[in-house]
Amino acid sequence: ASFTLAFWVLPASFAVPADAKLRIRRLVRLVDAWPEQSVFLETRESGVLAFSAGYRGKDGSQVSAGTFSRTALRTNAWTHLACVFDRGERKARIFLNGVLDAQGELAADFDGDFNSEKPSLIGSGWQGASGCIDDFKLWKRALNASEIAAEHRAVKGKYEGSASAPVAASGASATRAPSPSPVEAPAPLRPGPALTFYL
Repeated sequence: ASFTLAFWVLPASFAVPADAKLRIRRLVRLVDAWPEQSVFLETRESGVLAFSAGYRGKDGSQVSAGTFSRTALRTNAWTHLACVFDRGERKARIFLNGVLDAQGELAADFDGDFNSEKPSLIGSGWQGASGCIDDFKLWKRALNASEIAAEHRAVKGKYEGSASAPVAASGASATRAPSPSPVEAPAPLRPGPALTFYL
């Protein structure tokens, strides 16, 4: 099935231990039954997001799909993040602050079911993200761009401060993107719902 997850994130650091084999921090483990199936949202040391889904194919090979953000997150700044896995349109999408930032194609034969008996995790016991996550929501359908923008607008006042543009990810244009722009963290943070599920 299609799904969407959305939340606000305030990264404290993207650094990983010097001896780490993989240079990532895990934000969300939605499904983890590696190598049979997995759905992860991770950050690279540059602040780039990786949204991936994969499974073991009938021939035993690994089949994967997903995308990397074009825009790097900034530390100490709130950003609204939404990831959409749309089987109908065969796309994996990342939205930052209500605006489409990146999308990847799903192969026509991509058919992982992503059912898992393990619980989903915000963060991870293995190279978990450093920072704060708030207002986490999960839908068992693909939200469209208008719905993602509305989700961002609905609670952005809670996170607004002085706006500044994110720096383009390594390998991307060196210019600053005018939108989406993360907002500086308010102090103190007003409490909000920790988790909301729409299944």
